[in-house]
Amino acid sequence: MSYKSDKSLRLRAYANAWPICLPLMIVAAPAPAFAADARAESGQSDDIVVTARKREERLIDVPQTVQAISSQEIARAGIENLEDLGRQTTNITLNTRSDNEPNVVIRGVGSFGNTQGVGFYFDDVQNFTDQSTRLEDIERVEILKGPQGTLYGGSSIGGAVKYVLRRPRMDNFSADGSFSYGSFDTKSLFGAINAPASETLAVRISGYLSDTDGWITNTFNGKPLRSRKEYGTRVAAVWAPSPDFEAYLSYRFGKLEGSFNGQVPANSIRDFRRTAAVNAQPQGSRTTHAVTLQLKGSVGAVDLFSISSYAQAHKIYFTDIDQTTRDQTEIRADYTTKVYTQELRAQSNGDGPLDWVAGAYFSRVEDRNINNSVLRLGTVLPAPLRGFYPLVKNKIPELTYAAFGDLTYKTGPFAVSVGGRISRNEVSGTYPLLGTRKEESNHTIFIPKLGLSYDLKPDVMAYATFSKGFEPGRVNSGSLAPFQGPEDAISVPFRPEVAMNYEVGLKGAAADGKLVFELAAFYISTKDRQVESRALLNNSPVEFITNVGDSRSYGVEGGATLKPVRELTLRAGAGYLNAKWKNGVFDQPTTEAFDPLPVKGYRIQYAPSFSASGSAEWRHEMGEAYVLSLRADATHTGALYWDVFNKGRADPYTLVGARIAFGDISHKWELSLRADNIFDKGYFTELGFGALGAFGPDGTCPTGSRCHQGYPGTPRNFTGTLSLSF
Repeated sequence: MSYKSDKSLRLRAYANAWPICLPLMIVAAPAPAFAADARAESGQSDDIVVTARKREERLIDVPQTVQAISSQEIARAGIENLEDLGRQTTNITLNTRSDNEPNVVIRGVGSFGNTQGVGFYFDDVQNFTDQSTRLEDIERVEILKGPQGTLYGGSSIGGAVKYVLRRPRMDNFSADGSFSYGSFDTKSLFGAINAPASETLAVRISGYLSDTDGWITNTFNGKPLRSRKEYGTRVAAVWAPSPDFEAYLSYRFGKLEGSFNGQVPANSIRDFRRTAAVNAQPQGSRTTHAVTLQLKGSVGAVDLFSISSYAQAHKIYFTDIDQTTRDQTEIRADYTTKVYTQELRAQSNGDGPLDWVAGAYFSRVEDRNINNSVLRLGTVLPAPLRGFYPLVKNKIPELTYAAFGDLTYKTGPFAVSVGGRISRNEVSGTYPLLGTRKEESNHTIFIPKLGLSYDLKPDVMAYATFSKGFEPGRVNSGSLAPFQGPEDAISVPFRPEVAMNYEVGLKGAAADGKLVFELAAFYISTKDRQVESRALLNNSPVEFITNVGDSRSYGVEGGATLKPVRELTLRAGAGYLNAKWKNGVFDQPTTEAFDPLPVKGYRIQYAPSFSASGSAEWRHEMGEAYVLSLRADATHTGALYWDVFNKGRADPYTLVGARIAFGDISHKWELSLRADNIFDKGYFTELGFGALGAFGPDGTCPTGSRCHQGYPGTPRNFTGTLSLSF
């Protein structure tokens, strides 16, 4: 089928989606653009409310580093994906892998390849299935830095990213929506309706659709790479028959499809080409269903919660592994993930000196993987290796049992907090391609947290915390067939990763709330870091997770929001990070021989030493009817390394954006135009060496090596948006 025919089909599918989205749609910039509250309009910035500690409290009252990005800021800053979100926060690298899974490193701790490291959450439910989904119908995003294991459990060793969703409201009927069109034939629809059914029942329905051709071309067939179409819906209901009971039920569906897993070859780490040539067009899809039921009851000064969830995702990826126009090697991967979680929690709701929370948690995460490889005839491969092979077939369930508690006692200006979680993780893997073989990894660990804070003034706090983080040990998926031999060891378990985090900070508000600031310094010692590695087995690449060694990181970071006058808002943040390996060994797979080298002293990959962001926004009321808004913003990412041995160095880069908007003063409608990466800066969001090569000493490719495969960042682009709300 021709590219023209493909595009026609996409346009017809897009048109067919209008009957679904149009009833929900009344505009064009995500509804968040109209979520500006009275405090922001009047110049107050100090009473942003977050739920980082699973209870509502002002951001400046939370004795740890938390960055809250409101729905209003998400819209105005043009935040649509993980990369956009990550650049708004200091000392964090956040991007999307080729398989559409997230890479997140916070303060030098987090995910490397297939390991998680940083937990993603929808409200209080951990998201294991579609962490890279679009940011739609969200009240705010909370980024919690440092280990969050006490309240959030494992896989939050580096921190947590929490999406707080919009909930149905019973006060009035409302509707909002958006339509956007931009560069690369990018179209986006969003719509939402909030409908009170009675004084005790309300429903919220939202839907979205996004379609883009992307900015990379496959010169072999003329089709686009990095094209993607994503659509979904969420239906939520709240029933509150009495002041002491509330039930919240939510269902969400999401579908992603396209050639987003297409890579671009590069001859050096500065080769930001936007073309590739592969004979097998990469394709991928992800389908997600998720249901959450939350029951809340109040008995005197105690709130009781039951939070149940079920999620299922099916992912299929087809990739041209050899990354050439030769009819050589392709892989089709089929993943199914099923997740069930249950949390029971009790917590105080009074105004006394003691705040506490206690609960129990259970989860079951089951992954089923089937990967097949086609090694074509007529290639350079030896005849015995040609043909169709099942590479991976496994079933890996993971069970987690936990009990946790946290209490804070206040006396005068002091507050002391103590928390802990005991967690049991049981992981097993079965590998039909290896007969009856079964691997297991079982661990029990206690995760403590201690904190002390002191109110220097009513709105200024100094604090110090210690927290322990834990990334469970697991078993590898076992990319083994069609080869036999010592590679069986690749399916063996790997050990847990443990981090000790020490942090001191100062945060608060001044000038009657017109200035909000935060400053923190930290030191993190991490043991048994989990890193994705590769091996060459019979000249075939195999990926697996291994424990490399220990690391440490330290740094400082700070940020401030200032509203010197009612119409002007200034924001700025910066962070310094020094993250290095303390010990350990790692094998760079340039040959089939196992030849590990020491990593001590090398910089941690994906951890830039400096990062910063800033924005200035002027909102001018034109009489009593209209508002004109002008905004400029910039983000800076310092130099970082893509690999363990620091041969692939990414240069620092700065991205500049701007936005102009004109709309109704009561937020009924708005027209906006946004430009991103105005100076068309070239950069990579992910870069790796090919299976049969490695980074050269200066970042170039050694002779005969298939060295670099990466994902260039979004070039200069423009987006126009129409938004309506009532």
